[in-house]
Amino acid sequence: MKKFVFIISFAFAIILPSVNSFAQVSSQEEVELRQEDPTNPGPRSLVQIPSVWIDKSLCQLSVRFEKPLSNFTLSVIDSNGSIVYQSLLITNGTLNYYSIPLINTGIYTVVIRDEDEVYFGEFDYYRVTHGNKHF
Repeated sequence: MKKFVFIISFAFAIILPSVNSFAQVSSQEEVELRQEDPTNPGPRSLVQIPSVWIDKSLCQLSVRFEKPLSNFTLSVIDSNGSIVYQSLLITNGTLNYYSIPLINTGIYTVVIRDEDEVYFGEFDYYRVTHGNKHF
């Protein structure tokens, strides 16, 4: 009987951290971006589109753009067309983190632009809950 209890305890010790890690990862999703009316579209394989993820539990955007250093701006726009967040974006492959506090449940548009290029995509934000805690 003691051996059985030990095996069950050991199994829970291994499984529970994995479940917790999965719960944390599942609140993050990729925001699929598209390029708006490119003025000089090269072959699709040569177009560098930024990568954007929203972590709903942290209310944080992660952005990576492989383009050489340039002056891009990141904007988050709510469904009414109001800018709720705006910042400069560091390109050249740097992973940028942007905390976007105090946004409400709803659909938001991410816009990344410079004077020549515009990329945009949408995400549906809702507060992630774990037990009785709201994130």
